[in-house]
Amino acid sequence: MKQLWLAVCAAALLFTSCAAERGRGAGSAPGVQPSPQVAEAAVQGVQDTDGLDAALDGLLPFGPGEAGVSLKSAIAAAGLLDWAEDNAASSAIPAMTAHMERWLERKTPEEQARFWLNWPGVNDLAQAIARDMAGHHSLLADAGDPQTHDRYTPAKYQRLACAVEGIVDVGLTAP
Repeated sequence: MKQLWLAVCAAALLFTSCAAERGRGAGSAPGVQPSPQVAEAAVQGVQDTDGLDAALDGLLPFGPGEAGVSLKSAIAAAGLLDWAEDNAASSAIPAMTAHMERWLERKTPEEQARFWLNWPGVNDLAQAIARDMAGHHSLLADAGDPQTHDRYTPAKYQRLACAVEGIVDVGLTAP
């Protein structure tokens, strides 16, 4: 019961912190579509867009129930964590959200569906690794030690997770 309560509290804090972060960087009113020039300027606030694309692509080559999904999820989580550790602090959350929206729009409906199927598990794993890297050492070792850092800053990863949460907020979820 205590773990459930902690999970509920953590989810509430995540929602609150994500909403506050997005509100600080938002440049237009809700429901107003920015011009293409404004959208491009927002995306320019993201550091290493190619690296972010590669990290997001890591969620596409597998699906739930496939053989090796836990190892593939660990590899995908490490890719997201590595990008976030190196780039998230200097990337605006609204810009990351805009970039990810454009990334998703370029994907097939099947790839979009796979992303949204894999996101919850990979996100949970990435957050767990960021909080307790030592506790996930054996999983990461079995996955080939895909991480490039020996520790992660949970707040940096949280910025990336907030950006994905922003996509959900505007309704760009899989059909």
